[in-house]
Amino acid sequence: MLAAAAAPLAATLAGYVPACLFKTWTGLPCPLCGTTRAAVALADLDLAEAFLRYPLQSVFWIAAVGGGLVAGTATLLGRPLLRRPLPRWAWTLVAAAVVLNWIYSMVMGV
Repeated sequence: MLAAAAAPLAATLAGYVPACLFKTWTGLPCPLCGTTRAAVALADLDLAEAFLRYPLQSVFWIAAVGGGLVAGTATLLGRPLLRRPLPRWAWTLVAAAVVLNWIYSMVMGV
């Protein structure tokens, strides 16, 4: 809910986020580069910008906000949250997605 409430201020608040040290030192984007810009684009409802330039970061923000809403609703209804560890194949898929997204970021010049 905090993310939804802060959405109108996203562009202003993004100006206070420090520059990526990895990108500053190496000139290459880090695997997380674009996370703040994806959040700002999503807050502005610029879905094309968010998903074309920052695909994995956009999916992350939607999952984080959606997961927060699901968890909050479950808590209000008094229902327990399912807590199962991810299987190894899922962690492998997450790692592959991060690497592929990093390559995409370098190619796109994020």
